[in-house]
Amino acid sequence: MKKRFIEKGITLVALVVTIITLLILAGVTLNLALSNNGIIEKATYASNTMANATKTETEEMEEVSRVIDENTINLPKEYQRVEYIESTGTQYIDTGKKVEKYCTIILEAEANNVDGEGVYAGAYNTYKGFLFGYSTFGGAGLGIATTSTWKYPSPKIYPEGKKHIFIVNNEGGYIDNVKISGVTPILNDFNYNIYLFKGNVFARPSATKIYKYHYYNSNKELIQNLIPCYYREVVKEASENEYIKKTAGFYDIVEGYFLTNNGTGQLIAGPDV
Repeated sequence: MKKRFIEKGITLVALVVTIITLLILAGVTLNLALSNNGIIEKATYASNTMANATKTETEEMEEVSRVIDENTINLPKEYQRVEYIESTGTQYIDTGKKVEKYCTIILEAEANNVDGEGVYAGAYNTYKGFLFGYSTFGGAGLGIATTSTWKYPSPKIYPEGKKHIFIVNNEGGYIDNVKISGVTPILNDFNYNIYLFKGNVFARPSATKIYKYHYYNSNKELIQNLIPCYYREVVKEASENEYIKKTAGFYDIVEGYFLTNNGTGQLIAGPDV
C-alpha cells in the first residue's frame, strides 16, 4: 500500500516547479495581451481600422480631389476659371456620362433657395442611379438617394445657403464626411446620363451653385473633372465694334471639352479664380 501511494503522489520539488512554470506562462500571456503591441491592443486597432475604413477612403478621395484641383488644372487660354457656376432654376447640364457600377462621384454645391426641395445632381429612376439634393419639408435637410427613398444624415444637415460636399462610392453615401445610414453603393450600371442642376431627364432643374464635380470609375480612375469656367469669344458687330461674349459652363480637363447649358436662359459664372 505504501509503495503504491508513493508512485501515484507528487514530490514537493515537482509541485514547486509546476507552480513556477504556471507563473511564467501566466506572465507571458499577460504580457502578450496587455503590452503596447499585445493581443488586446491589436484587436482594438483592428476594430477601429474597420470602423474607420470607409471614412479613410472618403477622406483620401477628397484629398485626391483637392490635389487634382490645385495642381492639374490647365484650361485653354479661351477659358477663364471661376469659383462656381450658378443655375437660376431653368438651366441644367447633361454631362454625357452614364452611371457605372461602383463608381465614385464627388460634388460640391450650394442651394440658392433653401425652401421646398431641390436636386443638385443625379441620374435616377426607381431603385437605380443616385440623387444629391435637399428638402425642407418636415425638416428633412440634405439627403442622398440611391434607392427609391431619400436618406438623411444623423444628425440632419440643413442647406442654409452654404457649400456642402456630397460623395457616393462603393461604401455608400456621405455629406460633409458624415456617412448616411441606408444609402447603398451604386450596384448596377444605369443607362441614364448624369445631370448637373437636376436629377434626371424628367426632373425640374434647381437653383444651385456648383463648385466641383469629379467622376471616378470602379477602378478609381478619374473619368470626368468638370471645372467651372466661362468661354471668352470675341464678337464683331455690324458696326465693326467688338466685345467679349462670355458663355458659362464647365470644362472637362480629362477629355478636353466644354459643357454648357441644355435648358433655357443663361448659366451664371461666379467670380474669376
